[in-house]
Amino acid sequence: AACLLPLSGVFFGPFGGALVAAIGGFIGQIIAPSTAWLGIFTFTFILLGLAAIIFPLRNNKFYLLNAALVISAAYYFENNVFRINNILSHKTLFLFAIFWLASINLTTFIAYGVDKRAAIKKSWRVPEKDLHMLEFLGGWIGAWFGQKFFRHKTAKKSYQNMYHLMIVLEIAAIWWLLKFFGWL
Repeated sequence: AACLLPLSGVFFGPFGGALVAAIGGFIGQIIAPSTAWLGIFTFTFILLGLAAIIFPLRNNKFYLLNAALVISAAYYFENNVFRINNILSHKTLFLFAIFWLASINLTTFIAYGVDKRAAIKKSWRVPEKDLHMLEFLGGWIGAWFGQKFFRHKTAKKSYQNMYHLMIVLEIAAIWWLLKFFGWL
């Protein structure tokens, strides 16, 4: 079931993938009470909260795919590897960061591929603001690989300038968060 959850974001539209994952976690808790669901609920709450607070994320289907991937990873780990007993533990936050970075970079890479294919077919394109939002949220490594692999968005100077700005802004945001939480 966990392998189907990432696809639900694509098929069920805005918030669909995350909601399906959350509902799946709650149903799993009802069916098998010994199964922990704290991490699934927490990750779902965080990711849907971001989409509610940050307006451009609401319509970004690639962000929703990313959210479904992160929640699916949490579901798998909680049910097959270990239980998350404390949502604010360093282990939980570290796992969330690992899930997030892996999925956002994979999602960004896929977004570049979809946009390149659409450019070739002269059909609907992925808006640049969506690509930049994915880069800012941590997907700039996937964006770099996507640009090189698909040979896409490499010649457009205005896009490259914004891409580099997203990297700088993300590093600044990470630095600020680390200072805010007292980890620096």
